[in-house]
Amino acid sequence: MRIKLTFDFNGKLIIPFRFLEDYQTFIYELLQNYSEKDWLHNEGMNNGGRSYKPLVYSHIYGAREIKKYSILYHAPIHIWIASPYPKLINSIQELIDKRAYFRFFNQTVVVKNYEVEEIEEIKSNTFKTLSPIVVSKPVRLYNGKFNTNYLSAFSNEFSRVVQENLIRKAKSFYDMNLNGYFNIIPKFNSNDYQKSFTYKNTIIKGWVGAFQIIGSKDYLYVAANCGLGSKNAQGFGLIDIINN
Repeated sequence: MRIKLTFDFNGKLIIPFRFLEDYQTFIYELLQNYSEKDWLHNEGMNNGGRSYKPLVYSHIYGAREIKKYSILYHAPIHIWIASPYPKLINSIQELIDKRAYFRFFNQTVVVKNYEVEEIEEIKSNTFKTLSPIVVSKPVRLYNGKFNTNYLSAFSNEFSRVVQENLIRKAKSFYDMNLNGYFNIIPKFNSNDYQKSFTYKNTIIKGWVGAFQIIGSKDYLYVAANCGLGSKNAQGFGLIDIINN
């Protein structure tokens, strides 16, 4: 289930390039009526020693101008938030039905409208990213410490890691056993579609653009509601199914 929020504001909205921390704070403000907010923030669902949080959201969409240190957005702007838990999305709807104005990057914005969408029947196996897909694996260094290796979208290992992640999310949130053939194929052929971001002084790399998933539609159902790849609760991995 997901909700699309459209915000209006006066003048221009200035968003710094390093926006992820403040943006995450805003997303959690929208979740203030969600009864499990603290559990969501601090814990999430544990599966095999890994924590999975039932939250994924888009980056910010709208007409914009790229400046030296920031992005200037023109009204309106749009964001999407998705979750396998309808109660979480309903809590956002209940909040904005009572409160229209919010502070967003030191500026007042007003909810112009919103759309709630049930993601039930998947009719296509092609999608585009609404926030970058982060896929990585830990690499042990010679000194015993670990480093993060961000995988290429053109590698076979990319598909394997994405599939394993979806299998764990399906079990955690739906008690569903995903199985069968799986492959994720980028619909682009350039490394220019990999973008870098900074979150709490850590560099995160993710892929944007259109992809195709070969395999059961259940994979896409879980991906659309729970997010693809890792760091979903930091604003990565939300997708939008492209209906042919």
